[in-house]
Amino acid sequence: MRRIGLPLLVFAFSFSLLAVLLPVLSVLQMKSGLSDMLAAEKRIAVLEHEKLEDRLIATVREAEFRKTGFPLTSEEYKAAAERALPDAGGHALLLIGSGKDSKNRIILSAGLEEKELPETDDTEERGTRTYTADAGDRTGFFVRSVLFTGLREVEIWSFHGLPPQTKDFRGRAAGNVLASVLVSLILASLISLAVYICMRPVRKIRSALKAGASGDYASRADVRSPSELALLAGDVNRLLRNVEKEKEQLEAISESRKRYSDNMAHEMKTPLTSIMCRADILRIKRKVSEKELRESANVIFEEATRMKNLSSKLLALAETDAAGLSMEPVDAENLFEEIRQAMQPVADGMGVALEFLCEGGTVYADRALFKTMLFNLIENALKASSPGSKVTVSALKEDERIVFYVIDRGIGMSEFDLKHAVEPFYRADKARSRKAGGVGLGLSLCATIAEKHGSKLLIQSEKGAGTVVSVSVPAYVPEIEQTDDAEDGETDGSAGNGQTEETDNG
Repeated sequence: MRRIGLPLLVFAFSFSLLAVLLPVLSVLQMKSGLSDMLAAEKRIAVLEHEKLEDRLIATVREAEFRKTGFPLTSEEYKAAAERALPDAGGHALLLIGSGKDSKNRIILSAGLEEKELPETDDTEERGTRTYTADAGDRTGFFVRSVLFTGLREVEIWSFHGLPPQTKDFRGRAAGNVLASVLVSLILASLISLAVYICMRPVRKIRSALKAGASGDYASRADVRSPSELALLAGDVNRLLRNVEKEKEQLEAISESRKRYSDNMAHEMKTPLTSIMCRADILRIKRKVSEKELRESANVIFEEATRMKNLSSKLLALAETDAAGLSMEPVDAENLFEEIRQAMQPVADGMGVALEFLCEGGTVYADRALFKTMLFNLIENALKASSPGSKVTVSALKEDERIVFYVIDRGIGMSEFDLKHAVEPFYRADKARSRKAGGVGLGLSLCATIAEKHGSKLLIQSEKGAGTVVSVSVPAYVPEIEQTDDAEDGETDGSAGNGQTEETDNG
């Protein structure tokens, strides 16, 4: 089932709310306005009725005054009352006499019939009463009053019609409800559009996460707005960038291991073939001379040694990739002395002079790995050197770093070989390297160890002129504990000498 989008939900909710709220408020407002208008019209109706009363009283008194105070006859009273009716606006009725059923009752009408009058309570004969009429052609207010003037009781009725705008309330209310619904539709559409626009960054973030979940870690959420969503998009982009980087690293490791295994299988074929051939000769031949036996043994020994070196280098590379570093201060002079004791016999056996130059200093490194790196560099330099030449190993201070150099004056490398020198299993001179027992992993291992120490293996070489390999690492500066004057006063002389010696050694 397809999920309903948030803008659509907002539209449905806001439209439902506004479609109910706006018409109700509109009708309530109309009712309030209508009530005020009806109250005002009611007051006008009462005022007009009171004016009619005043005119009737004035005309009757005027007639009495003309008769010098004598009571008016019925005809005279009727004539006086008729003079008051023309100003009643055409909606008045005078009932002169006692009781509705009295035969002596005089009825004077001005646009208003007795049958149109609303029913009244006979007990309410005095005062002014107002009645609302909404039937037939009469929509407005009937006003009734009873007064005694000219020795007669007069029941006065007047009618005040309502203006047209108060009559069609239902039609106007229906129109307002329809208009409110249309306004609700427009407002709900605008609100949902605003939500849709505001949700655009969320959709971009969701799209980037969805692409990342599908394996496309290069996707990014391009959100440019001064809001918290922009910060969230930045965090999502950093997450995807880190995952992409980790993926590339894992792919590189996987590719490297595949390359290692492929090259390993390829490199193992040759020594294994040689060993099998020599062993097969010794197995098939009934009589083997001393010379053939020694030659076969030498071949088997050399190929087995090369296989051993190959496995050792591959194991060292694997351990270097997987293991962490055991960092410690390593004194350059002591390190050179250990290397000299191990490599001097090898150099003497090859007829190559091995020279060590050290300006002193201490580096912070993994002692075993750093020594392995220098061993491999020196071994490569010795193999590339001719008898009678010299290999120089030096440690020189440059600013706050110590640079280790291994320099030989051997065969050197071409520009093409220099580009591929640190690739696993690459050998510039395959025949010479195979004869020397090399497997093409020494420089690759050295480059990995240098990278583990935050440095880079730099190689400068020229064909026939030799090779210079250098590694630059930060010099180690021991932290000197600062003591206050009181502690210095309590420290004996021997302790002070010990601190001075430690500082000098550092």
